[in-house]
Amino acid sequence: MRYGLVSDIHGCHENLEKALETFKEEKRKVEKILCAGDIFNLYLSHKENKKILDAIKNHEINCVLGNHDIEMIRKSSDQNEIIEYLKTLNEKKRIDDILLIHGHQEKINYELSVDQIFKKYNTKTKIIIKGHDHKNCPLIYDKRGLKIIKKNGHHKFKKPVIIHPGCLLSTEFNGQELFNPAYAILDTDKNKVEFFFL
Repeated sequence: MRYGLVSDIHGCHENLEKALETFKEEKRKVEKILCAGDIFNLYLSHKENKKILDAIKNHEINCVLGNHDIEMIRKSSDQNEIIEYLKTLNEKKRIDDILLIHGHQEKINYELSVDQIFKKYNTKTKIIIKGHDHKNCPLIYDKRGLKIIKKNGHHKFKKPVIIHPGCLLSTEFNGQELFNPAYAILDTDKNKVEFFFL
């Protein structure tokens, strides 16, 4: 089966739309789309966040809560429709033979090691899709170790595997881009993932 993978959208509607267009291409057409959390941005207007919500509903994107989504539930008072949607999500979700998580810890906001993730979720699935890390992503973790993806292309993997599809948020600091927005398509029949950088 082919899955479109996104994470860490942080309200960046334009980049989400680019990913969705790729997922619709005939040669790449996906059957399901998964989002590994941090969907909305607390500091964007309701109108901007609503664009993301509409895209999620229109494309039936399977999502989990990220740490920023949890923060939005706690702090936002003027985005009721977004908050109500977020309250329907969990921090992890099993879709087919995939475990979808964000990858943050409840009280400590840092990356979990691969061993910690498998131990924490004690899953019989062989594929975990995660988000959260914005720096060195996208990533593939398998028994051969960590592989940081730097350019578009196909990558084979061995199960069990943890895949971070990249972050859709585009961030710059002092005019220098800190990371390139990215997303992926997972093919579970061929044990490969294709990454796309914007």
